[in-house]
Amino acid sequence: MNPIVLRPLEPERIRQAFPLVQTVLPRTSLQRWTEFARGQMPERRIASDRGVMAAENQSGYIVGLFTHHIRDELAVGSTLSVGNLLIADFPGREQATGYFIDSMEVMAHLRGCHAIAVDLDIAFADGGASCVWALPVFERCGFAALSTSQCRKLLPTRRYGLVASDALSQR
Repeated sequence: MNPIVLRPLEPERIRQAFPLVQTVLPRTSLQRWTEFARGQMPERRIASDRGVMAAENQSGYIVGLFTHHIRDELAVGSTLSVGNLLIADFPGREQATGYFIDSMEVMAHLRGCHAIAVDLDIAFADGGASCVWALPVFERCGFAALSTSQCRKLLPTRRYGLVASDALSQR
């Protein structure tokens, strides 16, 4: 397998990552991806506690990406939180995921973190599982499920009898 290089996604390369996003999440528009990616990027170009990391193959094509930020967990302390893991389906994908995991560990150590938490979208990315294949890879690398997140997409409905306070409605 050709080497994979992981580096921060620069704002000027957001559009270059869109083919990967569309491959994994076909219902995602360019506008939604652009707004999302810009919102994940730090204000300044120095090392940050949040951002988007892109994995490029030897030809410079983006074959994977993930978002990250640092959060403080009560049980383990400073934690590198990784989400939105998108990896194209290509020969060597599992090995590439191993490189991602190694890079996450380096990032966590450099930022003084005590743990890494990875959220894998296994339920309904555009109606189907996008990372269920990655679960065994992460387990082989020592990751274990410590909690479960539940998510439900909201439908534009009105619930009669429920009135949100001003504080809730302004969030």
